[in-house]
Amino acid sequence: MHPGAEGETKIFRTQAIQSVGGRNRLNSLSPMITPQMWVLTSALGFLLLAVVIWGFVGRIPLTVQGQGIFVRGERLDTVNASCEGLIRKMIKHTGDRVKAGECIATICKSASSTEELAQVLASADGVVVSLEAEDWDFVTSGQIIAVIATGNVAPICIGFVSLAEGKRVVAGMPVRIAFSHGDSYGDAQAIGQVKSIDDFVTSPDQMFGRVPSQTFVDSIHERFGNATAIVVALELDPQGKAGLRWSSRLAGQGTVTSGTPCDIEIIVREIRPASLILPGFGQDDGLSP
Repeated sequence: MHPGAEGETKIFRTQAIQSVGGRNRLNSLSPMITPQMWVLTSALGFLLLAVVIWGFVGRIPLTVQGQGIFVRGERLDTVNASCEGLIRKMIKHTGDRVKAGECIATICKSASSTEELAQVLASADGVVVSLEAEDWDFVTSGQIIAVIATGNVAPICIGFVSLAEGKRVVAGMPVRIAFSHGDSYGDAQAIGQVKSIDDFVTSPDQMFGRVPSQTFVDSIHERFGNATAIVVALELDPQGKAGLRWSSRLAGQGTVTSGTPCDIEIIVREIRPASLILPGFGQDDGLSP
């Protein structure tokens, strides 16, 4: 026996040597992938396929953001103080319906309780959109006390977008409107479309001519500076809350009154998701509103 034979044979276990030399051993497959791994691989494959399909079939909206005010009426009229003095009492409130000649507020020219009060009268039938004064505010003759929406009661939204973004907006584009006080309206958005686009608004005075509410005008001017004014016609649904069509039936229980501020989302275009990584894909497929 060779001197190192015994040591060499002990390098491998006898069972391992017999296993390797077994008949038909080379024709058998080792279980490298378990059934669980096949399930996971299949799920990932289906997910990847769904993403690819969505990339070529789905749509991503490109939007322009704006701010507006909800009204029911064709135009907005102001109610002005008839004299200088203190507002003794605001009789009407936002959302109230008024008739021409109806008293909206009373004014006292002095602190004397015996002095006859001057009345501030509505100029036309309509709905009070906003109040520009409160009880015991000092007002001057001709100062705006309230704003009334008059004429047709069809619901519209008078909105404003930035001057640059306004160049992308055309009549007929779909609009989604989210009203303020989201807890009252839920996550649902009112649906409408751009009815008209006014000339460029370049100063607060021009904004005030469209929405005679100083508080609202200051808010718009602070957010956008120069802005473009638009009118949005809201779609109607007799079964919907406040008679409006909503993006969801889960709209809250609150009522939508004239003068309610709102955020506007105008869909100016829709693109295929694949176009984000394939420039030029789907640009002429008719997805633009």
